[in-house]
Amino acid sequence: MLKLSQIVGQSTALKSLRASLPPGRPGSGYLFAGPEGVGKMTTAMAWARAMFCVSPEGQDACGVCGPCQKTQSGNHPDLLILKPSVKLKKVKQDIDIGSIRELIERLSYRPYEAQRKIAIVQDADKMNLHAANAFLKTLEEPSGDTIVILTASNPEKLPATILSRCRTLRFTPAPLEQMVEYLKSKMGLDDGTARTLAVMSRGAVGAADPERLKGDIEIRAMALEFLRESASAPVAKFYKMARTMDRAKERETTDRFLAMVLSLLREMAIMKFTGKYDNVVNIDILADLEKAGRGYSGRAILGLAAAVEYLMSARSLHVNPFLTVSLLFLEARKDS
Repeated sequence: MLKLSQIVGQSTALKSLRASLPPGRPGSGYLFAGPEGVGKMTTAMAWARAMFCVSPEGQDACGVCGPCQKTQSGNHPDLLILKPSVKLKKVKQDIDIGSIRELIERLSYRPYEAQRKIAIVQDADKMNLHAANAFLKTLEEPSGDTIVILTASNPEKLPATILSRCRTLRFTPAPLEQMVEYLKSKMGLDDGTARTLAVMSRGAVGAADPERLKGDIEIRAMALEFLRESASAPVAKFYKMARTMDRAKERETTDRFLAMVLSLLREMAIMKFTGKYDNVVNIDILADLEKAGRGYSGRAILGLAAAVEYLMSARSLHVNPFLTVSLLFLEARKDS
């Protein structure tokens, strides 16, 4: 479990949370809002541990006292964690009213060891309406010994009544260089690999897993190869690519390929029309993008991007992967 000092890229949220550690006065309700994987739950757990710690080091937990150890193992009696559950008859996850009522009952008891109880509702935006309404009174009339933290990737899905009763802390993707340094020190990666992971995870520390991102990195390499060589490479090469996707029958792979081609085309357009690189996300392959872009006019890039968007919409009509890639190749040949 990370300490607050080890959280990457969330300086604004951390400043507010550190200020509310003892002897400061924390709020009764917080909403940690931000994209998936940027560290909302990790920060909630780190802050809870700092709140419970009996031997704090500055504005952070010591990590070794009894309460710290209990928090880390998930056995602290005053830390309550509620996560979405998967229903047997439903694929989607949600937080139902039964789970919320159980949490409310547990919050009605006095703290066992600490001065306060802390409840963390992970992915609170997955509360169904009945659950949200049931939880509203707890947020409206909080007891002085209870802190509630909601985490949400889509806070707009929460009722306005819930939002108005929480102090919202915004979590954002970590800056590229901070991510790179973190991955190098945490995982022992070389600079190039760390930079690629940082870019592909879009600044989400929780998503920066080499195994998890392996497929995305391969898809990006395939999309880049397509854009770099579509104007001059032999037709047989792209026929082979199309056949590979068709044999695999992987609808998701083809969809991800198209999305990645579109993403790279947008960045090529930015460089082509502005000559600037400030908004280029795939900065780790900048030289390759520039090289690929030299093979297309600005008009050709826009035309190919429009064709990709059309093919992405046509995919919902179950156009097969072979035909999709073949049509894209022909479009690239026409305009390059």
